[in-house]
Amino acid sequence: MTSAFKFQKQQKFHVKGSIPPSQKPANLLLNQVSGTLESKNLKLSISVLNEHFLLNFYNKVSAVHDQITFTMRYYESYQGSGQDSGAYIFKPKAPMSHMYGSQKQVTGVYSGKLVQQFSLKSWDMENQNSFAKVRLADSHLDFEVLLDSIPGNSWEGQGKEVIASWKSS
Repeated sequence: MTSAFKFQKQQKFHVKGSIPPSQKPANLLLNQVSGTLESKNLKLSISVLNEHFLLNFYNKVSAVHDQITFTMRYYESYQGSGQDSGAYIFKPKAPMSHMYGSQKQVTGVYSGKLVQQFSLKSWDMENQNSFAKVRLADSHLDFEVLLDSIPGNSWEGQGKEVIASWKSS
């Protein structure tokens, strides 16, 4: 089942299954490889680059340009003697993180009067799914990240510490 947006009068959105093409707003683009959004003070373009999403950010007022990479990763949790990793305790087994969801896609680009956003998805064959929304405001970016599930079949006996990772150049 694919996700799409349901828009209300205030232009708030809710992920809610798929909607018929006749109800999709004309300014919603689905399944894009890349895209660009622009507000009064900012410009943001996004693309998928290997393991991560690449965001090019430009502040028109200060003339500052920055590149931001975003990806979901995980650490194997420590499960030895002493204090184990668990609720409220982040204790990885090793300092190396691993990719969470090997496939990446820009699933939607929406540019409206009140909201401008990219919808992103990461997934793989083991049902490691994560979703993110990147909203462009007048002076900043908002990130909203949703972790769909942590699969148990191939990971039994080994906990995972899932993180959202942002890096700026």
